[in-house]
Amino acid sequence: MAGESAAVNRPALQLLEANDLVSAAWGTPACARRMTANSISRYRRLFASFLTYAEARGARGVHDLTRRLCAQFIGAPLAGRGQPSPATSRFRQTVLRAAFAELARAGMVSEDPTVSLTVESPVVAVRPVPLTPAEVMRLRTAARMRPVDTLRPATVELALAGLSHGEIARSVVGDVDSISRLLRVHQHLSAIREVPLGDAALKVLLVRIAAQRRAARRRAEAWDPVVVALALTRPLASYPLESIAPSISTNLIRALIAAGMNRPGVRPRSLREYTANRVYARTGRVEDVSSHLGIASLDSARRLIDHEWQQRFADEVRGGPD
Repeated sequence: MAGESAAVNRPALQLLEANDLVSAAWGTPACARRMTANSISRYRRLFASFLTYAEARGARGVHDLTRRLCAQFIGAPLAGRGQPSPATSRFRQTVLRAAFAELARAGMVSEDPTVSLTVESPVVAVRPVPLTPAEVMRLRTAARMRPVDTLRPATVELALAGLSHGEIARSVVGDVDSISRLLRVHQHLSAIREVPLGDAALKVLLVRIAAQRRAARRRAEAWDPVVVALALTRPLASYPLESIAPSISTNLIRALIAAGMNRPGVRPRSLREYTANRVYARTGRVEDVSSHLGIASLDSARRLIDHEWQQRFADEVRGGPD
């Protein structure tokens, strides 16, 4: 009878072991360097909630933590508050993926059931507000006001090259090819595209690379071009997941404020919208906008084009510098 009882309780014990293993993994010094104590606490609480949710729906061991169950948890209503926001669902998905990565490393699961799950964001009709050519000149000047600050100018130039916040964060010094004047852009799922760099952008990025090299020498650190970030103060792997995009956005907002950009609708995304409109003004092809910005959907690329902007500034950017 004792053996039968142990056999019955073993699956439940598996869930407890999974929780303990993941909690311990998120408490290691390596994890503490990447995540704040508050973030680790939130991750632990959410994963424990997921296991409780799973057990209440019949899960008796880690083999029962299926893709369907994960999807149900990611979209589960909040207590007394209705459906979760897309941001809440994405955070749940991020925590589950991080947890299953630890379980896979420990050999408790053979695959991540969340790998193909996506969180759909509601389609909101937001009119693009691209910067004007004059505003771009002001922004570049304001970003370079402090000679010792190479971070903000580099962030601005990467955004003006058409990179998203995530792509800016993933950019490293080894991505800049000064000979071909191209920037390698790391997209999701290991995809890479190349975008051309104008004279202004290339000069700023080379100054940033030189500053990063000097900083590495001062700290007696190894110089690794595929690790040293272009637009972060330390390697990307050392940042908590939830702080990466805000770090980029904060730098761009500060640059916009320094340039006195207070026109209604102007925001960090306006830099990427400027690039979309500049590319379209020069080629007249939405396909080129999609390719340059790494946007798979032509409809999404088309929504970045502001026709009033095209009427006012297309001729100017066609004949001007990059």
